[in-house]
Amino acid sequence: MRHAISKLRDSLASWWFCICGVLVCSYRYSISLFYQQHCAADLCNKAWFNDHKEGNLQQFITLANHGVFGAFVGMVTDSRSFASYPRHDYFRRLLCRQVGAWVESGEYPHDEEALSQIIRGVCYDNAKKYFSL
Repeated sequence: MRHAISKLRDSLASWWFCICGVLVCSYRYSISLFYQQHCAADLCNKAWFNDHKEGNLQQFITLANHGVFGAFVGMVTDSRSFASYPRHDYFRRLLCRQVGAWVESGEYPHDEEALSQIIRGVCYDNAKKYFSL
């Protein structure tokens, strides 16, 4: 599997979405581990497309388990589409739900300033910084 993923990465290296670490893949654990081990730091913790409830929640958990969750750049979207607004709203609600669950279970500290920085980073600041906007 690892060799196949390496081959895929090499064959797609010139594509923008691969350079940014954005992958459409159901093998999220393998891909996440591979990128954490073999890619430059600026390629790690990038989004891949999981545009449904379970996909988003699993994406959050995978990134928290295998990387720095606060560095996550958020969801993939076509911002030219009017349908992006409710999708982003849903993503933000799921994100807050998951982070809240981590706080309630004691996995994250109950520090509103730090939590606000993480949420704002994932929803806006990290993508702005990553794409130099």
